[in-house]
Amino acid sequence: LIKFHYSIIYLSVLSDLFRTSVLPIYSYGMSNREMSLLALLLAKYLHEEIKQLKNPIDFRHTSSCAILQILIESYGKMESQRLQIAELNQNLNYTEYREKYFNLNPINLFESITAVKPKNINEALNNATVVKIFNNSKQFLIRWSTAYAEIIFGKITEYP
Repeated sequence: LIKFHYSIIYLSVLSDLFRTSVLPIYSYGMSNREMSLLALLLAKYLHEEIKQLKNPIDFRHTSSCAILQILIESYGKMESQRLQIAELNQNLNYTEYREKYFNLNPINLFESITAVKPKNINEALNNATVVKIFNNSKQFLIRWSTAYAEIIFGKITEYP
């Protein structure tokens, strides 16, 4: 029981170390180069750990097993995110939410509409067209940033 408890604590510490130190060094395997280097490092580590095993079943309680689970979860999530973001990009290009004008600078908007520089931001925001474009731009940004954030920060890994 003590060995099992020690093993759980060890795997938890190793998991944290791997997530906070090793993965960032390899940019979380975001590019093919980093993923390949990370895979080579893991393969070398696995090779050394497997050589030391006396019983193959003990592999389930090794640090390599925890690291493999982290990589599988992370890589699976990244791939799913890439596909979902690509689909969202397509939707963004063909959606009715695509605005004719996008500008979050009321002074700039006022000047481009009236050809006169406003005295201050309040003057710019008193123009109905400026307010409409400004508010539509904010809504567009809110809608799509929320959609992207849900993909990036949401739980998308499905387990059987």
